[in-house]
Amino acid sequence: IRDANTPYRGADEASNPVPVELTSFGSNVIGNSVSLKWTTATEKNNSGFQVERAINTKEWVSIGFVKGNGTKLSPTEYSFIDNTVAVGKYSYRLKQIDYDGSVKYHQLSNEVEVGVPNEFSISQNYPNPFNPATKIDFTVAELATVNIELFDVSGSKVANLYSGVNEPGFYSIMLDIQMYGLSSGNYFYRFTATEVSNGKIFTSMKKMTLLK
Repeated sequence: IRDANTPYRGADEASNPVPVELTSFGSNVIGNSVSLKWTTATEKNNSGFQVERAINTKEWVSIGFVKGNGTKLSPTEYSFIDNTVAVGKYSYRLKQIDYDGSVKYHQLSNEVEVGVPNEFSISQNYPNPFNPATKIDFTVAELATVNIELFDVSGSKVANLYSGVNEPGFYSIMLDIQMYGLSSGNYFYRFTATEVSNGKIFTSMKKMTLLK
């Protein structure tokens, strides 16, 4: 992450000065989320920042917009979180837009790498309690056969929520009660990952609550 005390300059700032002065632009990776933070020293007619992402600085895609402060003479800190990013290396840049439509690009000086998870895991579903749908995230550390099963409080299997062979990475599934005809109450979901290379098994079980 760039030191906040070190001035940041866009590629053509010297020849084409703009009223928004960026003093820092940095990143931090937490799991499969990329947190971007940047600071402006001053702003003039700043509509905001369009956040863009690319693989190998090609095919830039807009992933969000952060509103600016118009005109301001004191430092301002901004942040944006890019959630659920797949394993890989990425470039990020800010497209700063003035109220008159003129733009200026500020590219992050380093590539951001979202690495492979170092362990198998499954998250608590969110939201919980839920109705009618909830999300479950899980990570795969090695090539593995993955199964996620749903059980009622008596231990009877209600549904198979997911089954497949997964490469190392971050994954999510959605559970919608309309797909399974579930009634209100408590349920348990079991995550089982069997490594293809050696047959080693990881398992974890969590509780969820459906409220109608």
